[in-house]
Amino acid sequence: MIETLNPPLWMTLTVFCGFLFHWVSVLFEWKRIRPLTKALAMILVIVWTLFAVHFEMDYFITVLLAAQIFGLLGDIFLLFPGKWFVWGLGAFMVGHLFYLGLLSALLFAGRKDGLLGSFPWGAALIGIVLWVSYLFVFTRIFSPYIYKSRSDFPFWASVVSYGGVLSFIVVFSVFCLAVLPEFSFVQLSLPVGATLFFISDNLLAYDRFIKKIRNGRLWVIVTYHLGQFNLAVGILYLIGLLAKIST
Repeated sequence: MIETLNPPLWMTLTVFCGFLFHWVSVLFEWKRIRPLTKALAMILVIVWTLFAVHFEMDYFITVLLAAQIFGLLGDIFLLFPGKWFVWGLGAFMVGHLFYLGLLSALLFAGRKDGLLGSFPWGAALIGIVLWVSYLFVFTRIFSPYIYKSRSDFPFWASVVSYGGVLSFIVVFSVFCLAVLPEFSFVQLSLPVGATLFFISDNLLAYDRFIKKIRNGRLWVIVTYHLGQFNLAVGILYLIGLLAKIST
């Protein structure tokens, strides 16, 4: 595993300048440059990740980059109307599965090497209850607006599945912290990032299917960008921590 997480300050500042540039383009509806700034923001996160690991590659970094690249593809697909929304949803779903697989692989590697604490059964049970509760509430709120006839079932099922995977990542990210042998505030980036991503997509769903939110597009993209960045920080820290305590 790669031990260091030391991105140059200028690269981090560049990422947030890219975020800010896109946020401004959304706020003021600069439609000509908005597609470019949207893609640029996620590209900068990917480049930041490469700088953070000094362009060294291993299995875990490759999976992280794959998750980010599918996030970028999702961003691009959502630039187009109509059926492209489903393609965007699919791209984000694949990215979430990469995130989930990566976290699972990291925990498996840590458990195999005896680097993690005892299994927190109580936390796991609470997490499962919260996850199931969210799925119940989500379907109750959104189903009347999405599933209006049998022909809507495939799309409805894909939306619910997507929400289920994303909400499970939130629960799983908290679980990851519960089994780590030591605590650092940087670790909070992982559940914070997952939660912000979760908030972003729920805002998007509410704005698209139920009722328009004032400045909804801006809130969706701000929480999304901060979510992606915090996920990158949290996962890279987790990779570095497991590498450090294994040596």
